[in-house]
Amino acid sequence: MLPVLLFPEQALGKMDHMPMPTLTCFNADDIHGKIGEEISEDIAYRIGRAFGEYYASRSVSIACDIRLTSEALNQAVPSGLRDSGSDVIDIGLCGIEGIYFAVFHLNVDDGIEITASHNPQDYNGMKLVQGCARPISRDSDLTILQHLAENNAFSSLQMPGSLVHDALLNAYANYLLDYVDSTAMRPLRLVVNAGNGVVGHLIDALNARFQADQVPCTFSKIHNRQDGTFPHVAPNTLLLGNQADTASTVFNTGTDIDITLGDNCNRCFFFDANCRFIDDYYILGVLAWALLCKHPGSKIMHSQCYTWNTIEILQRASGAISQRRTDHVFIMEMIRQKHTIYGGEIISPHYFRDFGYCNSGMIPWLRLIDLMSLAGRSLLDMVDERMAAYPCSEKINYSVAPNEATLEGVFDRSPPPPPANGGGSC
Repeated sequence: MLPVLLFPEQALGKMDHMPMPTLTCFNADDIHGKIGEEISEDIAYRIGRAFGEYYASRSVSIACDIRLTSEALNQAVPSGLRDSGSDVIDIGLCGIEGIYFAVFHLNVDDGIEITASHNPQDYNGMKLVQGCARPISRDSDLTILQHLAENNAFSSLQMPGSLVHDALLNAYANYLLDYVDSTAMRPLRLVVNAGNGVVGHLIDALNARFQADQVPCTFSKIHNRQDGTFPHVAPNTLLLGNQADTASTVFNTGTDIDITLGDNCNRCFFFDANCRFIDDYYILGVLAWALLCKHPGSKIMHSQCYTWNTIEILQRASGAISQRRTDHVFIMEMIRQKHTIYGGEIISPHYFRDFGYCNSGMIPWLRLIDLMSLAGRSLLDMVDERMAAYPCSEKINYSVAPNEATLEGVFDRSPPPPPANGGGSC
């Protein structure tokens, strides 16, 4: 079990005005690091204080996932925010998309989620967003926040901000139900694997709403109990070894679709009724087609890893195509700038204009079961033709050693570069 109290010798408030070395928990588009080495309660307090002072935030929504160290960090960050004068609204346990929803639903200035996403169990961190759920990264202000937290030279404040608790579980579940036409839903059997992550209680809430509205969907839940020790699988649903429980349940129960969710609900993966893992390449195509049927001529954004199948589908549906580099925060910002209706990239993030241009792990599967009902087709049927036309392997990783020898072998097999002056025939 991971410790709850981190760096006890650095109790909050004991190190005021003392600078610290470079904080290695600041990354390209979020904050995460190893507990006890790269991130602690004191560091979390400084980040909260730096955040509140730099943005002069009047109100900040904050939430956390179910990692064993999240609650301690979720007390330190609000302390820093309140000492900067910010009012804090703690919405409790939820995934990162819960914070996106809170920012535009509550109309607060900013939001912070305590999470390490799909990093190992002994890590933790934060994802930061500004008003309208705009992400904060190195391309915006993350480096400035890092320097402020390192310098630890904050102004004194006479009146601290307030702290209130406002769980948005029911409000968010109601919001998500708008993505399905409950009156047209045909009977479907769903397997939902929450991976013991933070999304379990949201799945329960949606299941209850479906039953109350007599939506004919049957939920089979796997690892739905929230447990920060992650007793069954590591908090990374992309790893093939973490998908065995889901595949076996699909095989044994004869379900129509499986939904495997990331531990903080920012990603989702699918199996069809034949236990076949469906690459996001094809899910992106299905969702893009469905949205373009409702909104002809709209813009669809995808990363440069998703090409032939996606481009053909968009051309058929007269959709505008926009390719961008694979980068979570970059794509979120570009979707907003281009007013793109939908976007997707490798390893599952799906972005929706109607969800504040943010990514969601819940909206994709709700849209899929809605489409399966309206079209009267199975997921297998919807992707089979595309998989045959544009086959692709799953992501395959290799460990090689020594690296120098491997690179030399690649260079030996590669064609020579063109002349420096650009000469040569076409």
